[in-house]
Amino acid sequence: SPDVWRILSGHDFGLTFVDIEPFGYRLRPPLPEEKPDKTLLVYGTSITHGACAAAYTLAYSQYLGRLLGCEIKGMGGSCMNEAAVADYFASLGFDAVLLENEVNMGTAMAEEYARNGAYLLDRLAVSHPDCPIWAVTAYPNASLSGADPSDPCVKKPFVNDDALRKMAAGYPNVHIIEGDTVLTDFTGLQCDLIHLNDYGHIQVAQRLAQLIGPL
Repeated sequence: SPDVWRILSGHDFGLTFVDIEPFGYRLRPPLPEEKPDKTLLVYGTSITHGACAAAYTLAYSQYLGRLLGCEIKGMGGSCMNEAAVADYFASLGFDAVLLENEVNMGTAMAEEYARNGAYLLDRLAVSHPDCPIWAVTAYPNASLSGADPSDPCVKKPFVNDDALRKMAAGYPNVHIIEGDTVLTDFTGLQCDLIHLNDYGHIQVAQRLAQLIGPL
């Protein structure tokens, strides 16, 4: 509904709340019929938080919500899979989950990723057994590119990918999406060769909508 206003917090965002100018209209919470029927919980890195997108509304998570016609609830940023975050998410109401949570805890933190990730996945899968959970392996980036320079989206093995696949195998409602089947064009990356540019955010959102939309 165009009557619903959303305040979006993007990458490198700081907010000091002073007031809201409603331009003569009454300020109220949204009515149920003004909000989407379904809610997607999204948890990820700065990529999910919309880093390097030209506008917050171009973040792939926001664009995905529009393509699916669902409410987006969640958090992106440092993404260390802390137990407190897992406990908080487990207490929320939602219809599905999308996780993009590997690259901030690279090879040097593989054991911690496996431990924290297992707790997060267990809390979500057990507390919401009827909700589908999609976990995306790492999107291609400069540090994960394979030996073939003609196709940098071909990834070399990544320990956190393997850990995520093993975690997911233990739950019937957890589904793996391979990141290199979502981001298939290296020009979708920003100049740092890890974050998505606008084209990358759009490509990722469209591909994820194709994969998870039917379910």
